[in-house]
Amino acid sequence: MSENKRNAAWPEALTEFLEVIEAHLVRAGRKAEEAQEIACGVTIALSEYFGGRQMYIPRGDTLKRFLRDAEIYKLSGTMRAHDIAKQFGVSFVTVYKVIRQQRDMRRGHNG
Repeated sequence: MSENKRNAAWPEALTEFLEVIEAHLVRAGRKAEEAQEIACGVTIALSEYFGGRQMYIPRGDTLKRFLRDAEIYKLSGTMRAHDIAKQFGVSFVTVYKVIRQQRDMRRGHNG
């Protein structure tokens, strides 16, 4: 995509981004005004961190598995692996594998 087309496309994409966040927040029970304010804040935060970069966001099962793994890692600080495995319907070996992968990924990002 040429630079001119990319510069012309971002306002539409950003509008869609805001609308998706707002709609999700309204479905989750937030008032429309509050949803709009939060969506703007989230968009600003993401822009400050990721602005100017192209990035891939997976869909479907790949995204769900990634989010599950992030939650497993977060819970690993407060729950036993056996209990996490039971909660997510996976083996404790999977829990340990996920924790190791998530820790390695975070070390690579932070280190």
